[in-house]
Amino acid sequence: MQTPYQTIRRFLRSISAALFQLCFLAVVAVFFAHYLLVGDKEAELGFLKITNAHEHVISGAAALRYAAEARKEKITRTVLLGSSEATLVPGQTEFRHTDENNLEVLELAARFPEQFIAVPTLDPADPAKLDKLKDYVHLGARGLKLYGGHQFFHQAPLNDAGMDEVYRYAQAHGLPVVMHVNTGLYLDEFERVLGKYPDLNVVCPHFCLSVSQLERLERLMKTYPHLYLDTSFGFVDFLKEAMVRMTLQSSQFRDFVTRYQDRILFGTDLVVTNEGYKTPAWMAGMLRAYRNMLEQKEYTFKEIPGMVLRGLDLDWPVLKKIYDENSRKLFGAPLKA
Repeated sequence: MQTPYQTIRRFLRSISAALFQLCFLAVVAVFFAHYLLVGDKEAELGFLKITNAHEHVISGAAALRYAAEARKEKITRTVLLGSSEATLVPGQTEFRHTDENNLEVLELAARFPEQFIAVPTLDPADPAKLDKLKDYVHLGARGLKLYGGHQFFHQAPLNDAGMDEVYRYAQAHGLPVVMHVNTGLYLDEFERVLGKYPDLNVVCPHFCLSVSQLERLERLMKTYPHLYLDTSFGFVDFLKEAMVRMTLQSSQFRDFVTRYQDRILFGTDLVVTNEGYKTPAWMAGMLRAYRNMLEQKEYTFKEIPGMVLRGLDLDWPVLKKIYDENSRKLFGAPLKA
């Protein structure tokens, strides 16, 4: 026969178990209510991890400042592209001092392999360029960045014979090449490279500078199955122009991005330097703007006051590829021996 104390203790234990079950069911109910209210995409975005496939930094300190803001936007990994002074220092126009920045991004990737991926650059005029590339690969490089298609740095045709050894090496070793190409000026040269090296994975950033020429971009993507794009636009004025164009043609851009969802990478190209206006708040606003452009039906951007912009409102399976899976496919695996 139980004592009154034992009876009370048993009763309290049963009450505690019942309360625990009720709390558990309440948590489950709240989760499913949230899931039903906000939809599949928003629920999934809460667990998102993003790879930013296009960024430049002037120093390790700048990279860490950027990373702190990037984490708030679910960006957990970033591809750091080797850069010259012309990219990183206001007022500089010469393509020089690339070796220093290459070693900087390689060191960052070695120190923080879960946060950064190093993609150094080369000067096409450097007679030691192939040997340098091999050294960079041994140091952990996961790709190559080329600026020859930029009108300020276009010293020789993209298909110049002097670059063949680099393209051959990259194709043979599965090394993706990020090529900034002004397709309005150098399209023929670019296509000659793509045609000659059909298995070379090429990322043409900024939607291959063809946001105003979707038909041209469509033809390129159909013709060259190893051609990839990224979503970055560089200077704020270029980003604003692209956002307005996407607003006016949102359905066409949404269809295009959905069609080529396996070959588009998320990128921002903020170029993180010591310029005074590039504060943490500025970086946060820019990173959020790039996400809004892809995720939202409508959004605003402080650089375009008074205008409600239309986003692409991409479905979750498409976003998952653009935000992470495609970049991991290109830059995440070890290089071929």
